[in-house]
Amino acid sequence: MFEDIFSSIYENNNEIKCIGVWGKDGLELERKRFSEFRLDIELIGAQLADVLTRFETISLSSLSHVIRVDFAETTLIVFSLTKDYFMVVLADRAIIPGKLDFYVRLYRDKLISSL
Repeated sequence: MFEDIFSSIYENNNEIKCIGVWGKDGLELERKRFSEFRLDIELIGAQLADVLTRFETISLSSLSHVIRVDFAETTLIVFSLTKDYFMVVLADRAIIPGKLDFYVRLYRDKLISSL
């Protein structure tokens, strides 16, 4: 469903290790790995769904946020797509967030229309 979009984003951001789309119900729609990593991305996605739902209860816009968490060698970036879906990008810390943001915005409408 999203494989071509994920590949297009990765082609321009080779630091990406994994990219996926989750529902705010905690269920994964689709995920693509580009390299090995040690984090439990399934659990992270489910936990992020809970966090994003809690943010909405304090009236944050579900269409306008990006969350970034830096680990030792890894960066986790969460892009809200719609009120019900979000995209998670797990990448090497060398990723350029502005460049990634540009390509996510470039393909955002295509991602949303595929939901």
